[in-house]
Amino acid sequence: MSKKPSVPQSDSELIGEILRGRKHVFQELFTRYQADVKKLIWSFFRKKDIVDDLAQEIFEKAFSNVGSIQKPEKFRCWLFQISRNTCVDFGRRKNILCETPMEYLENEPSAPLISFEESTPADENAIKALLEKLSPRDGLIVWLSYVEDFSYADIAQIVDLGEEAVRQRAFRAIRFLRGQVK
Repeated sequence: MSKKPSVPQSDSELIGEILRGRKHVFQELFTRYQADVKKLIWSFFRKKDIVDDLAQEIFEKAFSNVGSIQKPEKFRCWLFQISRNTCVDFGRRKNILCETPMEYLENEPSAPLISFEESTPADENAIKALLEKLSPRDGLIVWLSYVEDFSYADIAQIVDLGEEAVRQRAFRAIRFLRGQVK
């Protein structure tokens, strides 16, 4: 009898298994989101040693508190919120978080700066360099919106701003980045 290939489980299903005592299943969530969490941390600090240490701390917090998640289907958003809060707390403790305000630009709806679907490593490096010109919060908003495809409502929850403020920051940041590309 041949074994059927395993079908990836949703975040909700994995959390259900964890809550039923199968703690080892958290490894799947860790594997699924480790790179994304590290990218988020990098948007704040841009130092590998800090990224690695904070990623470990974030996943420990998530593992310890997985029972408190109210909407398991929103695990990814919940994890990113823990990540952002951990980064802000760490930056305050170490006095190294640099949240510089971006210049105010007109609010105008716009399309994504670059299509991320078929990007090359060179494109990704160029995008990363552009995002580093933004404040950590604005870079995070752009990354979550255009790369990770989060809704403005989810981003607002992650970065602790109102949805309209997130929308405005995203549009202003994209306009600023377009000016940098020209």
